[in-house]
Amino acid sequence: MKNRGKKTFTNYTSPLSSGLGSDYDCSHVNIRTKLSNIQVAFDKVNEGQLLPIKKIEPNILAVLNHDKEICGYISTTVNKKLLDCIENGFTYWAKVISKFGDINIEN
Repeated sequence: MKNRGKKTFTNYTSPLSSGLGSDYDCSHVNIRTKLSNIQVAFDKVNEGQLLPIKKIEPNILAVLNHDKEICGYISTTVNKKLLDCIENGFTYWAKVISKFGDINIEN
């Protein structure tokens, strides 16, 4: 049976977050947002890349490309758990699924 409209993802764990103690269970945090909602520019980004995330404002995370330049923004107002994890030292990554599709945020 085909899984219509859904994509499956291999979980990626940053070596920086492995083994860190925390009150938060961040192992299954996934946020999928339409690219049109987060203004991502894909001039230097290829499909399948994992990009680092950093907090720049209380409810805004920046997606960085591999040159450490901001290439998009994500609002965390709908997911406080993700923001809590970032504030506690976890490194999250944006996985570019498609230049014309979705972005998947995973730890």
